[in-house]
Amino acid sequence: MKIRMHIKISRLVRGYFKKKILLNYGKGILADTRNGLFIVDPKDFTITKKLLKYGIYDWDEILLLRNYLNKESTVIFVGCHIGTLLIPIAQSVKKVYGFEANPKNFELLNYNISLNKINNVDVKNIAIGEIEKKVNINHNTINTGNSSIALTVNKHESLIDMKKLDNIISEERIDMIIMDIEGYEINAIKGATNTLKKTNYFYVEYAPEQLNTFGMKKEDFIDCIKDIYTNMYMLDNNKLIRYENKSWINHLENLPERRGLLLNLLFSNKII
Repeated sequence: MKIRMHIKISRLVRGYFKKKILLNYGKGILADTRNGLFIVDPKDFTITKKLLKYGIYDWDEILLLRNYLNKESTVIFVGCHIGTLLIPIAQSVKKVYGFEANPKNFELLNYNISLNKINNVDVKNIAIGEIEKKVNINHNTINTGNSSIALTVNKHESLIDMKKLDNIISEERIDMIIMDIEGYEINAIKGATNTLKKTNYFYVEYAPEQLNTFGMKKEDFIDCIKDIYTNMYMLDNNKLIRYENKSWINHLENLPERRGLLLNLLFSNKII
């Protein structure tokens, strides 16, 4: 989504002064929220702003996902950011695996896991994709949750490992995968087909504009999922909209790709 120049300048100026608060050795600001205790990046104008201003982030989504989990559940996060969803979900389940590609986000994620005394998570600073290789990360300092895989590799910058989820997860059954990786979802899904087939619920961000950045289209998104899951559910104004018996395929095919479109979709073979 394109941001107007005066907004960019305003954010950069405010970000500069917020950074000065931390001087040279500060790591972040502590926020005491409904999601938990979080050290947040003061330059971030999305999640940080909401946590500090409202003391809550995406709580409706957390409540929705908790409906389909219990104390014996195993959950995978592909894209953890700083843990605002991962930590409250981890408090309700048995085991969480998390993968966060951005090293700065990963550092804050580990601090936040410790702050909240979470001991049932296994998090790694790697990217999830369709092949195993080295990648760079595009760092978005204004919206740290919007950091993404770089299209090209620059060996002079820090490289991180990309791995296929199918080569990491060995559990016989997964209760839920939660995926939000800023347009790289299709690539990750292609490397996680076997894992998805043994997963009850798949909660994924759908943003055609971001998919296009990586040369993907909505048809590619549909093709990756249609042979795995029958039903799709979407939270809209606290109401769960149901697309069962693969009716979701027609819905996504005919959905206009307006600028800034972003949906969080829950796929399953269960009727819920």
